[in-house]
Amino acid sequence: GVGTSAMIMLDIDDFKNINDRCGRDWGDRALMQVADILRDYFRTGDIAARFGGDEFCVFMAGVPSYQTVWKKCERLAQEIFRVTNEENQFPVTCSMGIAMAGEDTATFARLYQCADAALYEAKHRGKNQCAVYGEATDSMPPFEQVSLRGDLMEALDIALFLIDAKTDEMIYISPAGQRLCGTTDYRGKKCYELIRAGDKPCIDCVRPALSHDCFFRRSLFSGCWKRPVLLQDKLINWKGQLVHLQLAVPLEEAPLETLESAESSAPPAKS
Repeated sequence: GVGTSAMIMLDIDDFKNINDRCGRDWGDRALMQVADILRDYFRTGDIAARFGGDEFCVFMAGVPSYQTVWKKCERLAQEIFRVTNEENQFPVTCSMGIAMAGEDTATFARLYQCADAALYEAKHRGKNQCAVYGEATDSMPPFEQVSLRGDLMEALDIALFLIDAKTDEMIYISPAGQRLCGTTDYRGKKCYELIRAGDKPCIDCVRPALSHDCFFRRSLFSGCWKRPVLLQDKLINWKGQLVHLQLAVPLEEAPLETLESAESSAPPAKS
């Protein structure tokens, strides 16, 4: 059949942070890269345009279903991530909202309004994902951009931990992290067992105050590793799961006042 029409609203995640951290030249570069990818990625008859700021809009005609459009958005997000990761000093993720033409979206203005509402929903759910107006979202997981290649982690010697944000269980520990913990048997174990040698959740756990937007940095003394460490924490979406990402850097020496200061400046828990 001929199919129906769809509108996609795309927004670059945390674009202000790119400008603030790297400068407006890098922000402009990211905008041009996304625009180039959109121009080359869609069909000749599709209409893609920058809608203002860090938002882009794509109108597609003759598409069979929202699932087809969603899969195209997933591949588009992966291409944007790949190109910006290879060419820049930072990778770019994006959120997208889709609206399909129908009785409730018969005009361009209404189609745009619904796509924009879906985009808001995607960002509200944690960014780096796509939402479809009027459709259930549990079948549309976040875009999977985190590639956990053991050889890459080994080469970079990064102590990286992925922790289930709900259960505290370790999902993944990089080779460097396994050496730091002194074990390769981490499945099912709690983060506080492997990092602090504790038997219950840390009373000063910062997870309730973490966000997807930026890393929270702190230092503490690890009872399990018998040394001070610098920790960087944030939340990510990985394989449809909310995950606590933690990077750990062992410190040879750390003044006591530095550790005390870091602990006293922990962010307040979100209500």
